[in-house]
Amino acid sequence: MNAKPEQPPYTIYISLGSNIQPRHNLPLAIAMLRALGPIQAVSTIWETPPVGTDGSKFLNAVICIKSPLEVDALKTELRQIEAQMGRVRTADKYAPRPIDLDILIHNNQPIDPEIWEQPHLAIPLAEVYPDYRHPQSRETIAAASRKFQTRVQFKPVTDL
Repeated sequence: MNAKPEQPPYTIYISLGSNIQPRHNLPLAIAMLRALGPIQAVSTIWETPPVGTDGSKFLNAVICIKSPLEVDALKTELRQIEAQMGRVRTADKYAPRPIDLDILIHNNQPIDPEIWEQPHLAIPLAEVYPDYRHPQSRETIAAASRKFQTRVQFKPVTDL
């Protein structure tokens, strides 16, 4: 595995994405996430194409927080924040949304295996945890991010 598991409070990496009023909703979500624990780092916000649909572009970021919450309790809290912000989950997992919050890494354990496959996750994660390694291949997320950056058109958002 990566590093020795921690005791609470855990270091947790959460992805944020929005393509409905994202310039309003990303900062609002970050403010709401402060209730779960102190924020340690926030990546650049990136404008990215949608995945799985032809909808409008997303703004994506990753934050690092310290929190005593275990994975299941944290997922419940994230879903409550999404609901408070107007997210309605449908059968279409690619539907437009005011906010999407996903746990990427909890206590040094990968929760979302797509972090090495999806540029909208890998690129911002690499900014806040560049040395994180794939459990099998040992590739760093920074290396995965560099590969993606040569193939995809992501634009940093600097006017938020």
